[in-house]
Amino acid sequence: MAYAKLSSTCLGRSILAGACLGVLWPAVGHAQMGLPYLAEPDDDSWKEPAAPAPAAAKPTPPPAPAATPEAPAAAEPMATAAGPSGGVSPSHVYGLWHKRRAALTQQNQGEAQRLLQEIIEAREQAGWPNIFVLGQALARESTRAAAQGNIGEAERLGEAAVALAPHLPATHIALARAAWRKHAFTAAIGSYVRAYLLTWTEPPLFWGRMTTIWLAMMIAALFACACFAALVVYRHGRLLVHDLHHLLPRGATRVQGALFGVAALLAPVFFRLGVTWTLLVWILLLGLYYERRERIGATVALAVLAAIALLLPPALSYFAYPGSREEAAYLAARDLDSEAAAERLAGLNDLDGDEMLILGMRANWTGELERAVAWLRRAQELGYADAALLTSLGNLEYRLGRAREAIDFYEKAVAVDSDAAVAYFNMSRIYHQLTEGKKGGEAHRRAFDIDYDRVERMDRLAKRMGQGYVVPAELPDAVVRQGLSGSPEAERAARQVWRWIGGRVLDRVHFAAAALGGIVLIVLLALARRALRPSAGCGRCGAAACRRCNPEMSDQAVCGQCHHAFVAQDGVDPQARVKKEIEVHRYQARTAQVRRVLSLLLVGTGPILAGQPLVGMGLLLLYTSALIGVLCAIDVLPCPALDLQHTWVVSLVLASLLGLATYVVGTWHAQRTERR
Repeated sequence: MAYAKLSSTCLGRSILAGACLGVLWPAVGHAQMGLPYLAEPDDDSWKEPAAPAPAAAKPTPPPAPAATPEAPAAAEPMATAAGPSGGVSPSHVYGLWHKRRAALTQQNQGEAQRLLQEIIEAREQAGWPNIFVLGQALARESTRAAAQGNIGEAERLGEAAVALAPHLPATHIALARAAWRKHAFTAAIGSYVRAYLLTWTEPPLFWGRMTTIWLAMMIAALFACACFAALVVYRHGRLLVHDLHHLLPRGATRVQGALFGVAALLAPVFFRLGVTWTLLVWILLLGLYYERRERIGATVALAVLAAIALLLPPALSYFAYPGSREEAAYLAARDLDSEAAAERLAGLNDLDGDEMLILGMRANWTGELERAVAWLRRAQELGYADAALLTSLGNLEYRLGRAREAIDFYEKAVAVDSDAAVAYFNMSRIYHQLTEGKKGGEAHRRAFDIDYDRVERMDRLAKRMGQGYVVPAELPDAVVRQGLSGSPEAERAARQVWRWIGGRVLDRVHFAAAALGGIVLIVLLALARRALRPSAGCGRCGAAACRRCNPEMSDQAVCGQCHHAFVAQDGVDPQARVKKEIEVHRYQARTAQVRRVLSLLLVGTGPILAGQPLVGMGLLLLYTSALIGVLCAIDVLPCPALDLQHTWVVSLVLASLLGLATYVVGTWHAQRTERR
C-alpha cells in the first residue's frame, strides 16, 4: 500500500505562512501612521492662566438681530467684586488671580490666601460652574507643594482647585495625592473615585473614553476574525489542496494543487483589496469544509466585519468633537474662560432651547442682566420650559426690582419640577422681605424637605452675602450632556481608517453588503455540501478523507488509509499498520501540543483550532481588548483623550484584571478540553 510522500505538516505551515503574509502586507505601508489625539498642556501652564487668543483668531460677533435676542446693548462686564446683584466677569477674576501671583512673588502668603478665597467666593456667588484654567493651575501648584513635602499647603491648594473646577478630574487627583501623603487614605480614595467618575459624566471625557473603548474593541474584533480566518486555513488548507488537485487536469501533482491554493488565498493581497477583504475571501473560500460550529463562527465573524465597516463613523465621532457645536455648548455652560466658545454658539442662527438657556445663564453669571433676560425669554417664547430657566428668570426679575414677578416665575419653576429646591429657597427669602413670613416659612420647609444639606449650605451663604442675595440656579446636566450628531469630520476619519484596513477599491457600504451576502453563501454551501462531496479531515491522522478516492468507505470520519488499517483491516501488512499507528500518534500529539502552546501564548486560539470558534473568539476579543487598554493606560499606545491619563491607574487596574481573568479562564478551558 502506497503512502503520500509529501509531508502534510510542511504543507500546512506553508499555507499558514502565506496566510499571515496576506494579512500583514496591506498594513505595511501604514506602520508609521497613528491616530490623532489632543495636545497635552504645557508643564509650566500653572504659572499663569492661558492668555486670550489674538483678536484676529476670535470669531466676529454676529449682528444682534440675527444672532442674539432683541435686547438693549449689554453694558461692559463688571470689574468689581460680586455683590448681592450677582455676576462676576472674567476680567475681575483674572485681576484677582494676578494680584495673588504678585503676592506669592513677594512671599506674602496671607494676602495670597485671602485673594484665592475671594476668587472662590466670587465664583460661588455668581454661579459660575468652573474656572478650568485656574483649577488646573492650582492643581499643578498642589502637586508641586506635595512633591516638596509641604502637605498642608498641598491639601489647601487641592481643595481650592476642586472649589474652582469641580468638574475637572485633575483637581480631584491633586487633592487625592495630597490626602494620600497625609495618610488620609479614605479621603484620597474618595477623591480619586470622583475623578474617575468624572471621566464618565463629562461629555468631552465621556466621548473620549467611549472612543477608546470602541477602537479597542474594534481592533480586538478584527484581530479575532483574523485569527479565526488564519486558523481555519491551517485546519482545512490541506482539504482545499486535495480537492484542487482533483479538479486539475490528469497528471497534475499535489504540489501544483498546493500552489493553486496559495495563489487563491493570496489573490486579495495581489489585488490590494485590504485586510478586511482578505479575511472575507479566506472565510468564504473554505466555507465548504466547515463543520456546524465553524459555520456558526464564520457567520459571526462575517457579521462582525460588516458591523466594523458600518460603525466606523460613530466609533470615530470623538475626533470630530473638538471644535464641534456640542463642544462649544459644553464649554460655554461649564467654563468662565470660554468666551470664544460662547461667541461661536451665539453666532448660530438655529439655536435650540438648551443653547439659549446656556447663553442666558452665562450672561446671568457675568452680571449682564438685561441680556440674560432677553435670551431666557426668547427660549421661553419658543416653548422651552425648564426649572433652571424659570428660576433664573425669577432671580433676574428680583434683581431688576420686580419681586412679585420673581415669585410668579418661582411658582412656575416648582410646577415644572417639584424638586426645585433653589426656587423654593429663593421664594422663601423674597416672601420674608415682603413681610409674608407664613408663606416664606412654608417655602423654606419645602426646600428643606427636598435637600436638607444643600439648603443648609445655601442658608450659610445667604447670611454671609446679605439680605438681597438669591441663590443662582444650576444648569441641568441634561443640557450639558448633549449627544454627538453626525459630522463630515467623522465621515472623513472613517474613510481614512477604512483605507488602512479595507483598501481603496470599494467603500465600507459595499464591503458590508458583501459580508452580509457572504453569510448567505455560507448557508448555501452548507446545503450544497452533500451534493458536492468535498473531502473532510480524518479524525485520526488529519489527512483528507475523500469518498471519490475511496468509495468503499462508509463515511468520511477517517481517511482511506486509516479505514483499511484500523476499520476494515483487510489485507494490510501488520508492519504498515504499526507505522500508520505511529504516524497517527505523532499527529495527535503534535496537534495537541500546538493547541496548548497557542492557548498559552494567545488566549482563545486553542479553542478555535479545536473546533470551538465562538468560545475562542469571545476569549480572544476580551483578552485583546484588555491588552489594548493596558497599553493605552501605560501610554504605549496613544489615547484619543489625554485627560483620561489622569485616571490611568484605575484604567490599568481594570484592564489588567479583565485580561488576567480572561487568561485564567481561557487557559483552564483549553486544558479541560485537552483532558477530555
